[in-house]
Amino acid sequence: MGPPPARGDAMAWVVAALAAGCVAWFAIPHPPPWWAAAAVALPLAGLAWRRQSAALTLAATFMAGLMLAAVETATTDTRLLRADVGWRALSGQVEKVWQARPDRWRIIVRIKELEGVRPEWTPDRARITLLLRKREDPALRPPLPGDMVWLRARIGPLPRPVLPGGYDPGRDLWFAGVGAVGYGWLHRLEVLSDGCVNCGPWLRAQRGLERARRAIAATLRAGMADERAAALAVALLTGSRGGLDFADRDTIRKAGLAHILAISGLHLSLVAG
Repeated sequence: MGPPPARGDAMAWVVAALAAGCVAWFAIPHPPPWWAAAAVALPLAGLAWRRQSAALTLAATFMAGLMLAAVETATTDTRLLRADVGWRALSGQVEKVWQARPDRWRIIVRIKELEGVRPEWTPDRARITLLLRKREDPALRPPLPGDMVWLRARIGPLPRPVLPGGYDPGRDLWFAGVGAVGYGWLHRLEVLSDGCVNCGPWLRAQRGLERARRAIAATLRAGMADERAAALAVALLTGSRGGLDFADRDTIRKAGLAHILAISGLHLSLVAG
């Protein structure tokens, strides 16, 4: 570790105090609720402002970290599917959709009903991978955010780390409110609704954005003879990288250009242009 921050570099200590508060909330056997931490943090912040005290500022920031950790945990109460239930019929509303690979799409579904599972044991959301056949019907399209869908899928619990202490994909899904994963076939999915049903502003915005992405992708693929070049153009313009095959991704990575596939200055320049 390097030397401590120079005197007067308060922001570095504020960040450290905030992180310490978050860590402390998980370390305390019986942590306080968020409102108790807020009741202490707000007066401390006011007192620190009036007295211009660094110690009081750090104390208020520490309590703010406790409050943030408490709020995050309280608002993330994801119900988990505990066992593999096999192939089941599932119905619900699509909240998110993206192309994961050229031969598969993924959707987040807010579950309305899961066959054979009691409602109190049914997760609120599931991530379903939709597989495509090699000769898929060109007219077949994945659902849009807001669509009510029905499909049969192989449903199971969240994935675990491959190696001890390795990346935990289930942890990220849990914090995203997803309690189960599964896979099925895109051609067997049925869209039950005509349009966005009971959609809020956020879901309507996601639906419009996905429509725009698909329209741009269709225009590029129709105007470019090289499918691989079209997939790269789609990734750069829309951020949808699922159409790139593994060979092209590996080539871009080895060339040290993988950053161009992320949201970066290139995308901002394209939008500005």
